[in-house]
Amino acid sequence: MLRNTYDQCLEVASGVTPDIQDCIEREYEYQDDRLSKAYQLLLSRLNNNKKLELEAEHKKWLSMRDAECGLDVEAGGQGQRLEANDCFLEITARRAAELEAR
Repeated sequence: MLRNTYDQCLEVASGVTPDIQDCIEREYEYQDDRLSKAYQLLLSRLNNNKKLELEAEHKKWLSMRDAECGLDVEAGGQGQRLEANDCFLEITARRAAELEAR
């Protein structure tokens, strides 16, 4: 689900936290855009009742994502921030693939 360019970026980052974060951010932007396009395309093909169902499902998914990947900003350090951002990336990519497959 994640692009080869993401893996290449991580390889070049060589474990440097700010560089890893940049890789995650770039890939997240791509995957979030992919998710938005898949969601909008799917909405455009549904009748009103199914649209409402998808909207409710997506709100539930957003809540689940936020709960699963959330970060306590005051308690978390760099490692926890990378972990949380990677979680957002992975879950977003999976959701995009799921919607694209519908």
